[in-house]
Amino acid sequence: MQQIEFLHGPYDGLHAYLDAEEECLSFLRLPVSRGTFLQLEGKEAPTMDRPTSLAIYQLCTRDSVWHYRFCGQGRPPTGSKASTN
Repeated sequence: MQQIEFLHGPYDGLHAYLDAEEECLSFLRLPVSRGTFLQLEGKEAPTMDRPTSLAIYQLCTRDSVWHYRFCGQGRPPTGSKASTN
């Protein structure tokens, strides 16, 4: 099992565990919403919370340590209605 830590950006400090290193994508686009921050704080988040942006992370490896490093943000897919709250 491979442990991966997220560095910087909205998911900073989050740890993910994958069964196989082959599951690691070079880049991830993760939704960001008000509910994202509530969940990262261990609080209950709204179930219909729509993303207001996407956090983009790039896979980086150094000495068998794996990280996803924040490298920018983008807009959510066109079909998503961004929350104004």
